[in-house]
Amino acid sequence: MVSLEVIGTAVPKYRYSTDELLVTALQWLEGADWKQELIGRLFRSSLASYRSFALPAPELLKLDGMAERARIYDEIAPLLAASAVREALSRREGGIDISIFTSCSCPVIPAPDGALLEIVGLPRTVHRIPIYQSGCAGGVVGLSTAVRLAQGGATSLLTATELCSLVFQPGDTSPTQLVGAALFGDGAAAAVVSPSDSGPLIVEATASYLIPNSRHIMGYDLLNDGPHLRLDKGLPALLESSVKEIVREFLRANELEVEDVRWWLFHPGGAKILHGLVELFHLEREQCVFAYDVLREHGNMSSATVLFVIKEFMDRNVATRGDRALVMGIGPGLAVELLLLRCF
Repeated sequence: MVSLEVIGTAVPKYRYSTDELLVTALQWLEGADWKQELIGRLFRSSLASYRSFALPAPELLKLDGMAERARIYDEIAPLLAASAVREALSRREGGIDISIFTSCSCPVIPAPDGALLEIVGLPRTVHRIPIYQSGCAGGVVGLSTAVRLAQGGATSLLTATELCSLVFQPGDTSPTQLVGAALFGDGAAAAVVSPSDSGPLIVEATASYLIPNSRHIMGYDLLNDGPHLRLDKGLPALLESSVKEIVREFLRANELEVEDVRWWLFHPGGAKILHGLVELFHLEREQCVFAYDVLREHGNMSSATVLFVIKEFMDRNVATRGDRALVMGIGPGLAVELLLLRCF
């Protein structure tokens, strides 16, 4: 058996309400009335009441080029990751064989996981697996990788660390960038997956499905000044037309139906996507409230977000033994990543 044992989380110190951030956003878009009106609507409809950033919000308006972003990321990401890792490791005993690190915020080389191991004090002999290009799905990709390693006897530490604020482009005021400015935040999460039957969550199955002809839907466009968010308006419709059958096939392969899943742990990519998934599977609010609450308190922290959602579910202790939970992440590709859990 494979267990998801513990999760730790951390956010940077600069925390803002939506109202506070809107003041900065309106300054950014000064002189462009229709864009100011648009970003006001986006802020109000995002469901993100609070977000945390690696830098003070006004300083994000001064970001320029990849060199500065890489320097900030290399300085802050390992420390933020270490806070999440320390919380996770303080709640369990035993060693770590493999460190999986996922992020899509800044492609620094070497990856921050080496610095993370030194800060936390893990052995230098721990095998390291950095993952960069999975985007918002990276948390589930990392968990699925850890599950496969656990099936071979290894205990893995997964760390997802995202400074999404460093992808903000002050000179790009396109509608897509306004959506990102209203939604994304920074955060880190760490999880331990082991070959044990101790729980509290037993991983029963994983799956990955690549939707055909969808590479244009989501990702980054890498330009001379750094990454620019790519987010096609056709994303919600594409998910509506494909995700239900993907999930049904996954569950049937495990001799289950949608009705057999009590808890739904979505990566909250945004309000419209989250609402669409709830309607698609005819869910009650209580079955997926964890995603809504994380989105409200932190915004979308890319790969780290789904780990926040799972931790919220674990901490509330609402499940009974034997309940099934489905974890879903959606990322560039367009990829749908799934994890089936049984509460122990």
